[in-house]
Amino acid sequence: MESPNAVIMTPMNPRRSFLTRFGSIAALLGLSAPSAAAQPPAEGRFQPPREKLDDWYDHLPGKHRMFFDSVSPLGAQEAAMFANNFFTANKNGYGYGDADIAIIIGFRHNSIAFAFDDAIWSKYGAALSESEKFVDPKTSQAPTVNVYKTQIENNTKRNFKD
Repeated sequence: MESPNAVIMTPMNPRRSFLTRFGSIAALLGLSAPSAAAQPPAEGRFQPPREKLDDWYDHLPGKHRMFFDSVSPLGAQEAAMFANNFFTANKNGYGYGDADIAIIIGFRHNSIAFAFDDAIWSKYGAALSESEKFVDPKTSQAPTVNVYKTQIENNTKRNFKD
């Protein structure tokens, strides 16, 4: 078992290496900001207030959690892509697997239609297309299915994988 005070060393990437040298040069020139030791100590770690309505969030799996918000058709697509990137970044950066990650994608305003299933799209696709100024990118016609369904479902499967 590792000591709780163990330091894990990882290679420094070139950008951080540059920033370290830049900080050293700035300190030599007297350009550095006051040190953290000069700052008054914090009263403790920030803890947001607990709200009963937010208890559901405690039941999500994962060590790292992220909420992706979308308000437009493009935002819905980007939220699904960013969620996928979040899985990848946590795997590459922290060595976390899919079970260690919890994501939530919020669909609101002009992206709410992408929270609907294909039954809604088949019945109301033309109205949703007109309302949201959105067409199927492949056909340039009003969608009859949720065109982001696969991306959203793939992220959901990753999020709740055993």
